[in-house]
Amino acid sequence: MDARRSPGSPEDEAATRSRIPRRAPRRAGIAGALLVAGIVASVAAGIATCRTVGPYGDGPFGAGFRRLPAAEAGGTILVHDSRVGPDVVRAVIDEGTGRVRELRLAPGGDFATALQLHLDEDGGVRLPRDLDGDGVADRWEYYADVRDVGSGVIEKVGFSLAGDDVLDAWAYHDEAGAIRRVEVSTGRDGVVDRWEHYRNGALVRVESDRDRDGRVDHWSTFRDGVLESTRSDTDGDGLPDPPESGAR
Repeated sequence: MDARRSPGSPEDEAATRSRIPRRAPRRAGIAGALLVAGIVASVAAGIATCRTVGPYGDGPFGAGFRRLPAAEAGGTILVHDSRVGPDVVRAVIDEGTGRVRELRLAPGGDFATALQLHLDEDGGVRLPRDLDGDGVADRWEYYADVRDVGSGVIEKVGFSLAGDDVLDAWAYHDEAGAIRRVEVSTGRDGVVDRWEHYRNGALVRVESDRDRDGRVDHWSTFRDGVLESTRSDTDGDGLPDPPESGAR
């Protein structure tokens, strides 16, 4: 390992392994109950745009829509609520596209404890969780589809290597729940430039893009958790350089 790396840095293999989150157990819970009953109505609400519901939710087809203060950035947000018994599914509408960009699942209508599901344009879902109760998300669960939230089928888990709530790593697990790959953004900017590969829960290979040009230029292999060999690409051809005499 590079002697310049400090313990706990995003490139430190030991630090990475110590912070990899376990895959959460599959659960139905409130997310499942609310989604099954309310998702159709909430997503259907997203077909509407501000031209349909009017600038204040008072257009000819504005029933069920309203505007609420946007606490994060000021201004207002357009929402549509669907009640499922005592619970509420709130869809937050992107007025530019009419797409539902967020679902807030409130047990008993209490939005102070609501789960917030962020819906990506490709249909994926991100669910932030605050495990330490400090009011800031420190775990992000990714689902391929909104229906997977209820069944607990997680695609990957995002986390912070430094433990400071900055999302900079994503863990993938196999069907048995064992870690199989971790992707890291060493620049902490969302750009992945390090890939860790695991077998039976043990680190076996690391690929890095150290100059962040979009191509892997450094390879490391491990045996029983111990660094066994390293190779680099110094001439930019995308391939490991031939080993030097006596090199590991």
